[in-house]
This record gives sequence, structure tokens and C-alpha cells, in this order.
Amino acid sequence: MKVEKEKMEDGTIKLKISHSEAEVNKSLNDIAKAVAPRTTVNGFREGMAPLEVVLSTYGKQIRLEASSRLLHEGTSEALKDKDLRNISNPILLEEYRQTNEKPHLGRFHLDGSFSYEITVEPPPDFDVKDYKEVSVESGAKTREEWVQKQLRDQQKMYGKSEVVTRPVQSGDELTVDFEGLVDGDVKFEGGSEEGYHLLVGEGDFIKELEDSFIGHLPDDEFTTTVDFPATYFLKEVAGKTAIFTCKLHEIRELVPHELNDELAALLSYESVDEMTKSYDTLWDTQMAGSARAKLFSSIMDKIVVSNPFTVPTAWIESEIQNTVRRLSLDAEDAKVAAQSIAEMSERTVRVAYILDKIYEKESDIHLTAEALQKIFEEEAVKNGLDGGEAVIENLKGSGQYEGFITFYEQQAVIDFLIESAIIEGGE
Repeated sequence: MKVEKEKMEDGTIKLKISHSEAEVNKSLNDIAKAVAPRTTVNGFREGMAPLEVVLSTYGKQIRLEASSRLLHEGTSEALKDKDLRNISNPILLEEYRQTNEKPHLGRFHLDGSFSYEITVEPPPDFDVKDYKEVSVESGAKTREEWVQKQLRDQQKMYGKSEVVTRPVQSGDELTVDFEGLVDGDVKFEGGSEEGYHLLVGEGDFIKELEDSFIGHLPDDEFTTTVDFPATYFLKEVAGKTAIFTCKLHEIRELVPHELNDELAALLSYESVDEMTKSYDTLWDTQMAGSARAKLFSSIMDKIVVSNPFTVPTAWIESEIQNTVRRLSLDAEDAKVAAQSIAEMSERTVRVAYILDKIYEKESDIHLTAEALQKIFEEEAVKNGLDGGEAVIENLKGSGQYEGFITFYEQQAVIDFLIESAIIEGGE
């Protein structure tokens, strides 16, 4: 395979990729061998036609599959060869795309070779730093804390609530209105609600705003300020001070159900002990991974701030499209959520690139050939395939091999970051 690299006036990079006649023939023959046992050709029993007859009879379909396979594999190799392996959105030039007259990708030449051209945005160039021994608070409850919270939640759910006129205390359920403004008079997503039900002290809301209601009486109106951290997920308020106008309508004091076998029976358990063990098991199967994800997010918040760089627009647009497809959003829903999706996509791409930079820098965490083989074998067992080589062939044939490897490289970095972090609180 031959790769020619050219930097364009607009800053993008063009790669011209050519496969020799021998490479093209190998791809055509490999595909023909794979489909031959399932083909029917006049004059031959099913699956018994010679390879050259299969190629002649099904040449159009085989060339289509070969063009796709060569393009996917060649693009991955070319990006890696030119040190552009982190590019997430290579664009095939229009003259090499499929048309009604030319159903295959790329261009087959009279000399038997195959070629195509792609353009990519160059990756940001920076030396990743300040990612070891990041100091963060766990932010995640321990197993015991989480189990006890589930029990308390059930006590509250099956308890009673009474309207009271005393000042607000932690644990009260409130009905409130609030409107938040930044930059003087600018509203922001999620910053205004009417008739909102707020449970004080649960940590499920903006803490400063939640705490500001403590001590107030029904019908009180007041203003309070909230300083959003620079890493806040909504970019429009990150690092800014918001002024909230609030009104307290009602205070309800929650009287929880006693933690006893009667409560357990309401939840279809025979005893409190059985109910407690059920939540303990649920932690193992579901919540441990969630706690790890929250911890990683806290670590990345700090690393992102320490490593500013401009993310190529094409990367963000590609991730936005992936997110819309993943969430199965129609055009109207995507439009409503456009800002949130764009911010989430920008962070996803930024984090992915930082992880890749760390992987390049930390040779001790690189996946060995033995580790990769074990991953492929486990994947084969999960998918009922005949060994790791079958997994590799399927991934390369579908153009997903590089993405598969990148996923496990990123997992190795995540393990490294969590193990090296200085974690305060939690288990």
C-alpha cells in the first residue's frame, strides 16, 4: 500500500491511498473464498463452482465488498502510518464515492490497482500534563451508604407527609418557584421552574440553591447567588455567578415508615434482612460500575482544565451525529437538545483525545499481544465465534477493528488514572 500526504491551504490534510494489483487480488480472492460455499452457479452443485467462476459470476458484488474492505483497512493503516491515527472523521473525496454508475467505493484501475483520497483535520498538538495523582473527592457513596440510602428511600416512599408552617429544615419536601439569570438578564437551560418539588438535603439539586431555602417560611420570597464551577457541564454558566429569584410555597415534613418487616412485606420481601441483602447484591451487579464512572468523571474534570486545546470541528460534528443516532432522536428532538448534545459531544471528543495522548505517553500500560489475544478469545466466546482470529476478521471486515482496540486502550488508561488518583472519602 502506498500513501501520499499533502497539506491543503485550508489546513486539512489530504491522503492519497493506493493498493497494488496483488493487494486487490488478495482481497477479491479472500471474499470469493468466503462466499463460494454459499453460491449457486449454473452447471455446478451449490458451493462447488471454481473460484474463478465465482469471481466471474459475482464480480460486481465481490468488487463492492472488496472496495469497502480495502478502504476501511487502508484508511486505518494510512492514518497510523502518517501519525494521524486519532482522526475520527476522515472524509472520502466526492469523486471516489458511490454513484448509480459506480456502485463501489474508490476507483479500480486498468492495471489492477485500487485508489482513493481522503481529507482529515489535523489533530491538536499538545503535551498532556497533570494527569497523575489527581486529587479528587470520591463523590460516590460506599456500599453501606448506598444500601442504607435505598432503605431510607423506601421508608420515605411508604411514609407520610404533613404540611407544616415552621422554617425549612433538612429532610423537608418543598414546593418552590425559582428563576436563575447569568450575565445580568440571560436565562439558561434548567435554570427556571415553577411548582418544583425539592427534597432538601438529598444532594440531588444545586447545593447552594437547595441550602438557601433552609430557615425560610412558606410564602417567603428571596434572592440568592450560586457560583458555578469552571467545569460545570453547562458551558453557558460554567465559571459564572447566577442570581436566583425564589419563592417558597409549601413545606411538607416527611414521616418515614418504620424500618420493619411490615415495610419489607410491602416490597414483597419476607424480612428487613432479606430486603437489605437484595440491595447489597444490587450494588455488586449495577452500582459499583456507576460509582467508578462518577469517580473517573471527577478525575477528568481536573485533567480537562489542565489541558486546554481546540477540538477540530469535524470531530464534534461527527460525535453529535453519533449521539443523535444512539439516542434515536428525531429532527425536532435533536433541535431542542442541540446545545446539550453539542456540549456533551465536545467533552466526549476532548476526553477521548486526552486518553489517547496519555496512552501514547505511558508505555507501561500498553496492551501486550497476549492481553489482546485474551480479549479476542473472550469476545469469540461471547459471540459464539470460532476463536479470536474470527473476531479479528469480522472487526476488520466491518471497519471496526481500530475502534475496538481504542476502546480497550482507553480502559487501560482509565484504570491507570483511577489507581494513581488521590481519592478522599469513599471506600
